[in-house]
Amino acid sequence: MGLFGLAPATIKPTALLLNLLVSSVMAVHFGRAGQFSWPLLRPFLRGRAPDLGHVVPPSAPVAMAAGG
Repeated sequence: MGLFGLAPATIKPTALLLNLLVSSVMAVHFGRAGQFSWPLLRPFLRGRAPDLGHVVPPSAPVAMAAGG
């Protein structure tokens, strides 16, 4: 995308969406072929779920470490 002159602010979210799309499609294909273990994936998805909707400002960990 950079070769086509797109701005970095446009490239980053577009690349993320494309990666999610491709990985989801391939997970479904592998699952249908019986080569993918959904129970094995669940702990990883649960571990990342809190990050999906909650963004901590960079100053919050510093304030917590300083006792404030």
